[in-house]
Amino acid sequence: MMHGAKLFFLAVLLTSTASAQADIDALIEQMAEKHAFPAQQTLAEEITDALIERLQQEPLEAVYDALSGRAQQNVHVVTWEDGDRRIGLATLWHRNNYQPVRFNSERFADKVAYSPEVYPIIQWRRADGSWAAQPLYSTEGEWPNEHTQGAKADFYEIHKLSSPNQELYLLLGVNSGTQFPAYLPFLVIGFDGDELVLDYPAFEERHPLLEATVYDNDEPAAYLDYFSYDPEAQVITFSGLSEKDLVTVPEDSRKLSSKILNSRSGEDLVLQFTDGKFVRVE
Repeated sequence: MMHGAKLFFLAVLLTSTASAQADIDALIEQMAEKHAFPAQQTLAEEITDALIERLQQEPLEAVYDALSGRAQQNVHVVTWEDGDRRIGLATLWHRNNYQPVRFNSERFADKVAYSPEVYPIIQWRRADGSWAAQPLYSTEGEWPNEHTQGAKADFYEIHKLSSPNQELYLLLGVNSGTQFPAYLPFLVIGFDGDELVLDYPAFEERHPLLEATVYDNDEPAAYLDYFSYDPEAQVITFSGLSEKDLVTVPEDSRKLSSKILNSRSGEDLVLQFTDGKFVRVE
């Protein structure tokens, strides 16, 4: 009798999981058909919550593989693993169309400009083998006292940083559109045991986030050519930036003001990870 009860429970669990997965697929398809707020954002928030619920139960690859092919086109995945530590990043994204544009280019004069909206999620494995997951970007409070954590971007690389006293990782991301400047975040996250740390002062000893804004309306896909990261030397290099391109570090979690690091126009900006911090190499 007990054996039959276990089989019934398993059948119900599998059915409910399949139903939840079908709901995620359907929601992503609806979101992909929308092209403006607020419907787009509402759907994306529902999908994010559903994905996080699944990611707290299963590894990222399994959750992603269970999505339909169409749904997978709107979720980008990157993972990192070494020993017991395993990190996964899943970024839900969709195009958000705009009529006003920031670049006056004949090349795009007859087209609607777009910029992607992104919703990054981080998953990590706890010491006991279970999974934890949460948004990698969040806000609390209201302006001008709105505090932010993480970064709202499509993260595509994870690099562990060599630090004697902290477990730290550098995340590389991008967010760009057809006639919009590229937003390139460099986010340092950490772990204190099983707890995610999003406030480590990695840049200018004040903030975990370095932000670059790059304007290039001729070749949007070339945004990533303006910087490089050497994982062996742990060096971030910016080169070829124009006068209007900016590399900044927020003053604090409110991001009301930022320090500009590339104030000397035309010069390369080099930052090296030393003694637990990224410092400028003169």
